[in-house]
Parts: sequence; C-alpha cells; structure tokens
Amino acid sequence: MRALSSRLPVHHTANSSIKLLQQTTAYCVQFPRAKGSYSRVVDETLESLNEKFDELFEDLEIFKTADATLADGVLNIKLGETGGIYVINKQSPNQQIWLSSPTSGPARFDWILEEGGDGGRWLYNHTGETLHQLLDREFEDIIKSDPGFVRDCYMGGGE
Repeated sequence: MRALSSRLPVHHTANSSIKLLQQTTAYCVQFPRAKGSYSRVVDETLESLNEKFDELFEDLEIFKTADATLADGVLNIKLGETGGIYVINKQSPNQQIWLSSPTSGPARFDWILEEGGDGGRWLYNHTGETLHQLLDREFEDIIKSDPGFVRDCYMGGGE
C-alpha cells in the first residue's frame, strides 16, 4: 500500500504501552478533497465520541453536572464538578482532529491508514497514541474503570 498523498510514510514499531500499530507500517493520509472522505470520517468520529460521552454522563454519578455538545465540527466536553473542559474539533484545512485536554494539553491527530487499507486511526505522531487511547487513559483516571472509547467508538479500533 502506498501513501495516498505526497506525505512520506510514517513507520511505527512495537511499543509495550501502545497496542495500536504494533509491528506494522502506517501511512499518513491526505484525503482526496473532491470525495469528501475526510469530512465523512471526521464527522462520524466526532458523532461517535459525542454519543459515548453522553452515555458516560448518563450512567455515572461523578458526571451528574457534565455536558457534551457537538456543533459545527466542535465537540465541547464540560466535566462539571470533576473539573475541566475538553475540546475536540476538526481542522479541515489540515485534515486533522485537534484536542485540547485539561490533563495533557493540546494535541493534533492525523488520520493514519493501516497497511492494507482496511482501517485507520487518528494518531498523535509525537506520542504514537491514538485519540481514542488518550481519551481512554485520561477518563480511566477519573472513573477508575475502562470508559470504552477504543472499544465502542467509530475508528477507535475495538473489535
């Protein structure tokens, strides 16, 4: 499989703390603008994350004053009493998803197509962590159990 743009392939090796992309080659994808691929994938990702946050907020007492709102490609997650605001938004010019986290700060995620083209993930190239892995890690610290972003969300990578 070749990179779908002029961007160079991004190579990742196994890392015990990162299950995704172990011993595989991944490619950073520049979406064909005419087909709307980026818009479709990013919109589905944000909608899926919004639904997951709504589910967590309804099910867990710790989030009784929390709120998630998705509008115009921006997902605002206000944690209420637990503190902090997450903002996850699409950046169409860069074809990325940007995250502002009260825990880890800012991050920019590129769409990475897995070798073979069967799937992909939103990957933060500086750490090798996916958007969904980061959310699982940070929210597991809050709720003391697996929140399920990787498992349950679109493009999270769960089986």
